[in-house]
Amino acid sequence: MLRRLRIRRRRADERGAVAVMVAILLSVLLLAAAMTVDLGTQRALRSDLQGLVDIVAMDLSRSLTGGATNSYSASAIAAIDAEKVASVNRNKDMVGGAVPPSELSWTFVLKDPTTNEYRVAGATETPTAIKVAGRADVGFAFSGITGVAEGQSRRVGIAASTKRACVRVRSYVKEWNISNSWLGQALGGLMKTPAGEDVIVMFFDTETGMLDLNPPIGDVVDALDALVAQDLAGMSGTALSSTTVTLDVFLQAATSVVQAHGTAAQVALMTNLRSGIDPAKVTGGVRLGDVIDFGVDKTAALTMPINIADLVSAALVSATGTDSLAYSDLSGLSPTLPDGPQSMGITTKLSIAQKPVISCSGNANSSQMTFLLSGTLPTIPFWYLGVWYYLSAPISITVDTANLKVVTKNVTCLPDGTKRVYLDVDSSLFDIDIYIGKSPDVPGSKDFKFYGNLFTLATGTIHLFPTGAVNRTTLSTYIDIKGNDYTPEISIKPEGLGFPTMGYQSNISSIYGSAYADFVGQSITKVYNALSSGIDQWLLQPLLNAMGATFGGGSVRLVPTVDCGTPRLVG
Repeated sequence: MLRRLRIRRRRADERGAVAVMVAILLSVLLLAAAMTVDLGTQRALRSDLQGLVDIVAMDLSRSLTGGATNSYSASAIAAIDAEKVASVNRNKDMVGGAVPPSELSWTFVLKDPTTNEYRVAGATETPTAIKVAGRADVGFAFSGITGVAEGQSRRVGIAASTKRACVRVRSYVKEWNISNSWLGQALGGLMKTPAGEDVIVMFFDTETGMLDLNPPIGDVVDALDALVAQDLAGMSGTALSSTTVTLDVFLQAATSVVQAHGTAAQVALMTNLRSGIDPAKVTGGVRLGDVIDFGVDKTAALTMPINIADLVSAALVSATGTDSLAYSDLSGLSPTLPDGPQSMGITTKLSIAQKPVISCSGNANSSQMTFLLSGTLPTIPFWYLGVWYYLSAPISITVDTANLKVVTKNVTCLPDGTKRVYLDVDSSLFDIDIYIGKSPDVPGSKDFKFYGNLFTLATGTIHLFPTGAVNRTTLSTYIDIKGNDYTPEISIKPEGLGFPTMGYQSNISSIYGSAYADFVGQSITKVYNALSSGIDQWLLQPLLNAMGATFGGGSVRLVPTVDCGTPRLVG
């Protein structure tokens, strides 16, 4: 009896212990389940938030222009802020509810070459990506059990959107009457007979000549490769640039290219040009680097188009044995200087036929012709306090005709897939640079000398340079590329000379210090005023008449491949 009582009592105690253990285990399991559910919610929040910051970063990366941080205007920053708000509102629904745009921030960043990590871009640095940081909270469903009210998440997304547009810029002198110009006579001098000069004229004709024929550079190299013993196709860009071929071989290769790309009339014109050249008048070969710019990336250069008229005219100039042609007797160079008009002898050097400039850097500048005029001003007398003083000064003038400048502002994709490139284009017939005294462009030139009968008052150099131009305005425009059609072109046709406003810098030293400074300055100003006030009459118009030019312009075209900036995550 006693033994049975003890067994019953032990069983009752065991049942009580099990109940306690079950209660404890249930509490632990409930807490674990609650934490699992809440942590799962937080994990879902993190995933949603990461997706949000990534999407916003990619949207904002389309706003990168390729400029420095400080080039973004206040309105551009405001536009990025507005795009952030719009992007968040499009994608804001997440676990825990919508995220307000204020919980996301963005900044310009770039990859540090040392650490290979993205960091904030400085004011003068060019950001390559945009970093978006976001935060969000979610309330826990079992906070009463776990004691944790909410879960937080912090996430970062970095996206880049590289925009790329290569611009081909070609300037020209419109209505270039080459038959009556010195240039026509100079190039015509290479021909066997005077009738050959007509071929030169036809070659540059804007309607029937070679100005619209633009084959790839690679085709020119391939045609040359078939004619010479050297392996041009296997050469580097540097080796190609230093290679010289005869003018006849070069023109034979050009003829092959025209046969592949041109009309029958153009082939006949090219053939007549080649056969009409007098070998006895050719003094040099054609260095390929003088007529074709292979740049650093030869492979990319070979795909670029080049104008046959530019190519052949540059080769003709190269075959004369010099990079420029000289002419020393332009009539009309007689500015009205103090104390009456006097003539001055000026020697002119001319560089012509600049090949089209192709630039992917965002800036391109092309000048069809560059004149460097150098000479000595006539001795100019000045009467001051009963004494005669004199100015003796070398002068050099650089004139760029048909000057064309292009800046790529932005590249964007339109909804229909069109790639639109925004450009700022400015063009005028010329830019001008004047040195009275020592010029960096004229070796051996000396400072001007201002002297009296017995002593020198001052020596030095005065630099006059353009600070702006009348009739030179910036055209903000764009080119649309649909599919792979890169034929759209902007034609720039400025009227008038566009004479620039001139700035003034001087470097004058005098053995008498400042005593004669005002007098010297006033005297030099007289010379400057005389030169600048009528420069279009005494210099530019006679110069352009000698060239047969009336007004200039240019053309702007894009070359493959334009990338309007497809966003991608980089961090």
